[in-house]
Amino acid sequence: MKKLLIVSILFLNSCVTEFENRSGNSSKLDQDRRYCKATARAVAPIYLCRNPLMCAPDETSRVIQSISSHNGYYDKCMFEQGNTVK
Repeated sequence: MKKLLIVSILFLNSCVTEFENRSGNSSKLDQDRRYCKATARAVAPIYLCRNPLMCAPDETSRVIQSISSHNGYYDKCMFEQGNTVK
């Protein structure tokens, strides 16, 4: 079960989308990243297991769901800020 969780987290983290600002302004993109990270953390916090060394069987799906929800809110926010996918 622990191996499945680690593989799932690595897979979900490799699916991170790279964005670019339409205007080409990198400082605006950095500002948007910080804002969207904070928003995603507030709206969809990532669930941590009760035991930091091992997740219980009932927590595995909760962890995977919280990571994907967090990434979804981040991507949605970046699109709403006017950024596009590289």
